Amino acid sequence: MGRLYGQLQDAARASLTPFDTMFEVTRRCNLRCAHCYNPPDRTAAEMDTAQACAALDKIAAAGGFMLTFTGGEAMCRPDFLDIAAHARSLGFAVTLISNGTLITAEAARRMAALGFADVGVTLYGARPGPHEAVTRTPGSHEKSLRGIQNILDAGLHATLRSVIMKPNRGEHEALVQFAADRGMRQLIDVHVSPRQDSDPAPVELQLPEEDLEPLYADPRLNLSFAGLPRTGPPRPDCDAGRSVCAVCPDGTVYPCIQLPVSLGNIVQQSFDEIWNGPSARDLRELMAGPLPECSACALGGYCLRCSGVAFLEGRGLLGPSPSACQGARVIARLLGHGHAATDAVKS
Repeated sequence: MGRLYGQLQDAARASLTPFDTMFEVTRRCNLRCAHCYNPPDRTAAEMDTAQACAALDKIAAAGGFMLTFTGGEAMCRPDFLDIAAHARSLGFAVTLISNGTLITAEAARRMAALGFADVGVTLYGARPGPHEAVTRTPGSHEKSLRGIQNILDAGLHATLRSVIMKPNRGEHEALVQFAADRGMRQLIDVHVSPRQDSDPAPVELQLPEEDLEPLYADPRLNLSFAGLPRTGPPRPDCDAGRSVCAVCPDGTVYPCIQLPVSLGNIVQQSFDEIWNGPSARDLRELMAGPLPECSACALGGYCLRCSGVAFLEGRGLLGPSPSACQGARVIARLLGHGHAATDAVKS
């Protein structure tokens, strides 16, 4: 399946087909996670049910296939499962990223009946203390566990999603075991991005570099660096605006959820106007070029840079990303090339 998915993604990239869409149905959320990438104001305008379904029609007509619903918390919308049902009627492979607290047994059964491909639940600790240090919401751990059980009882494929940060430091072993005990896939990361308005506050929660090496070295975590070091100068090498896009609650289309640059609005425009418009074309042209400031970096072959994160970090689409520089130093040391990390200029 992985090989076939890769082939489909390659074909979509070559043909500029929006193969994979992240669809934010709301910015509302019942938790107050310390590292959330959404700005604190959760009152953003939302498409109504008909507008959201019409947006899905446009993406499907353009060749969209993979669809991930997210928020905020998607389950805060009473009509979410109706929107999801429309997506399935269009043939989308549908997944959901949720905090799990609002997924009742009935909701999970309906997701299973609709044929959701996966339901990912964010969990920051196997114990309430670490989890709620992140969510800042008493009782949220128990509710998330109940949601996970409802998902599993309904026979859905479930993924545990987490980020290891200062508030839940040391929880990765317990989370890996939690997922294994329940037959869940797990995606555990260590990267914390600025908010979508470029507020750097969440980055203060990132673990210091000296604490990252054992996590990068753990093959069970979502920190794979197979194929590194690469040869040649680093390049953007990004699918944003090529085979990937994101739709915001009000219909604004971004090239990627990590790259909050408006390409247009799907309520007001056709998808073709957005996807083949001047903003999208300019972005692709820019992203096809080199990375001028990174071209001579000794860590270039170890870098897993994301242009969207670099943009949010205030370095521009083509500038160096401090978080990627940090990761590259760790990877270089793990691969036994510590001299590269020592010689490189720290960002």
